[in-house]
Amino acid sequence: MTFDHDEPHPPTFGRVASLWLQAREADLAAGRLSIATLRLYRRLIRKRIVPLLGSQPLDQICHADIDRLRERLRHWPAEGTHACALVKRVLRFAEAENLFSVRAEGSHSRRWPASPNCSALELVDAQTPMVDVARHWLAERHDQLVAGELALASYRHYEKAVRLYVLPQLGGLPLGDITRGHVRKLLAHNRQRPAAANVAVDVTRRIVAHAIERGAPLPHGNAARGIRKLPELASSRPASRAVVLRILHATTEIRAGQSTACHPSIAATVQLIATTGCRPSEARTLQWDHVDLGHGDYGCLRLPRHKTSRRTGTKTIVLGQLSRGVLLSLNPEDPDDVQWVFPSHRRSGHPYCDFYRGWQSILELAGVGHVQLRDLRSGLATNANDLGVPAELIQQMLGHARLETTMRYIRISSSRVARAYDHVHGAMFRGLQSQ
Repeated sequence: MTFDHDEPHPPTFGRVASLWLQAREADLAAGRLSIATLRLYRRLIRKRIVPLLGSQPLDQICHADIDRLRERLRHWPAEGTHACALVKRVLRFAEAENLFSVRAEGSHSRRWPASPNCSALELVDAQTPMVDVARHWLAERHDQLVAGELALASYRHYEKAVRLYVLPQLGGLPLGDITRGHVRKLLAHNRQRPAAANVAVDVTRRIVAHAIERGAPLPHGNAARGIRKLPELASSRPASRAVVLRILHATTEIRAGQSTACHPSIAATVQLIATTGCRPSEARTLQWDHVDLGHGDYGCLRLPRHKTSRRTGTKTIVLGQLSRGVLLSLNPEDPDDVQWVFPSHRRSGHPYCDFYRGWQSILELAGVGHVQLRDLRSGLATNANDLGVPAELIQQMLGHARLETTMRYIRISSSRVARAYDHVHGAMFRGLQSQ
């Protein structure tokens, strides 16, 4: 069974799943897979997955479909977990085989395949399908990425929102038929993920505005404009001083060889995040060219690429004594790793893409509950504020260009409120306490 890449429409999930099983049979013949594992794959795909998702095109499968699959298998949790993992494997296999998306040359980003009228989308009217306009909008974003005008993380953010949320709900509709009711339905369909749903609405607004700029006479205007978004949960809970101290003790044990919970390079990365308040992505991709240990008393980090680099330029993070000690203790073992401060121990010459498991191992060793890696950043700001550090200095510690941004990271702890009560009560009711 083969798939014709010149076919204009993406294949169904059932066809690609059959191709994926054929590839696993080849692995069995080569001795890379056991017969029991192959039988498990066959049974789950044919009896559990294909009856639900087999007729769906690949580019329309989203998180909601995986949730439906998990809900259908809720009485068999082990099979549900395996089935959802198989769906993701088949989708990755389809992407690797260029069945519904291709990788842009010279880039690590993903891009939608060019539709027949994508490159020639000069005139847009109310009958133009949403999917064509979305692909053309993504193609322009990719051009900005190649030209260095758009960050790679932003492009992946847009592409994921279009692929997983916008097109499954609105892709088959003409632009002129999209109303505010459709956008509200998009929000309601993804209400379990309020942040992702709000991003999907924002991307929809941008796509429709792109069509209007190209002359599309839409009777309903930009239907995604002015939609009230879903309330999002708090994005960060600052890590308290006690939690940060226990995490630092755990990472010190790992780096000293007293524990094998994770690789010492991961522990060093966590130490730098906790002591400088930098973003996890900034620490993971830190290069030695960005480190200036001769600046000031302890040195600094100069980051040319970061979250707001397009608006603020190079970001400078001043180092303290502890963070300087972390950097001085690092020595690259592999010649290919001299570029990265924290090279991956799995892929020589590359930084870490993610170390979720290592972070969970550190939390388990430290004996703390659910703490996100980014909580260390807001925790540094909150703890410094509790110790009386001025907000302007905290701004310099976090490398913010505006003080308003720093104030969003600072939370007023309950201990500081209690101390304020003691101060006020001591001044107002001193005579009452003496009686």
